[in-house]
Amino acid sequence: MLAAAVGCGAAYTRHLERRWVHRLAPAVFEQKNQGASLSRLALQQADLLVVLGSSELLEQRPYQAPFEANSVFRTYPTGFDVFLVAKPHNACLTMLQALAALGPQLRGRKIVISISPPWFFLRPQAGLEGYGGNFSALHAVELAYSTDLSLDLKRAAADRMLDYPETLEKLPLLRFALERLSDATPLDTALYWGTFPLGRLNAAILGVQDDWEMLRFIESRRPREEKPRREAPIDWPQLLADAHLAHGRNSRGNPYGMDHLTWSEDVQKLDTRDPADGARYREYMGEEARWLDLELLLRGLRELGADALVLGTPIHGAFYDAQGLGAEDRARYYQRVQALARAHGIGTQLFADREYDRDFSIDPFGHMSPVGWIHFDRALDAFFNGRAP
Repeated sequence: MLAAAVGCGAAYTRHLERRWVHRLAPAVFEQKNQGASLSRLALQQADLLVVLGSSELLEQRPYQAPFEANSVFRTYPTGFDVFLVAKPHNACLTMLQALAALGPQLRGRKIVISISPPWFFLRPQAGLEGYGGNFSALHAVELAYSTDLSLDLKRAAADRMLDYPETLEKLPLLRFALERLSDATPLDTALYWGTFPLGRLNAAILGVQDDWEMLRFIESRRPREEKPRREAPIDWPQLLADAHLAHGRNSRGNPYGMDHLTWSEDVQKLDTRDPADGARYREYMGEEARWLDLELLLRGLRELGADALVLGTPIHGAFYDAQGLGAEDRARYYQRVQALARAHGIGTQLFADREYDRDFSIDPFGHMSPVGWIHFDRALDAFFNGRAP
């Protein structure tokens, strides 16, 4: 009786999700980030493009809204809308776990991974703030007990996940599995496989909880009408001109073309021109754990068979020149990302040629201005429709 009730509840949730998946595609909310059921359904839709990323995909200022992907593609002008999965401080290791939870639904499906340069040379992303704040028990268990990822990849991911023991305090089975994967002796491997049925049961239970939370979320929202679909060519030159005007009205009073409120409230105090800053950025960029996480993410995309594109915002050239992170240092970042992606057969678009475009970013942290969003949108459109960017 319990199994029948759970099955009926899951079936009803799937029915609601199918009705709502397009309306929820551009929305950003906690269960969308923490769960997997809605994202799996989105991958099955021929007119949705799943995009995973961090705060660069989230609105920082209201004037960005008309130029963001979830506005530009809302009426499916070129045949698709974006399905956004994003949260501040999200990064490669948590995105790998999210992909593991999507499993075989990724095979042959287009997906975009948005990366942000500050992940690789600013300190906060390396700590618990970034990882723990985006940790999902469902995603982590799905990775540890994945049947779609290689044992070697799961072992490498387990090593990194164990660097954040705080996230495992209430998950003894997961911690046990990760420790066995990490130690990798024959006995440890046997013990890991011995817990595999329990691990899959745990994943199923967490999946039911995901269904329940999605059901609660959908039932609590007031339905809204979808905008009618209007397939038509996008006037990119006009949109870009409008974006330059919008950014120009909001980027005054600072030498770098940044949003004036962001500059006065958050960035001006960082513009110290201290030679030690460059050395510190180079030290952080040299930390192999950051690059290992990216490589694990790319390996996961390849093993899961995704048709993936890595999109990245450019480093703010003028600002970081003043901070001591010169063009050669920044070039090494682009080259390393491209080399890792190429090794796994994944395309990239990092906009390195836009480093000195004063209108691309609203700050030095990878957040796009209206102009940056239009370049990003065009890359999404070209990828989805199989054209060169």
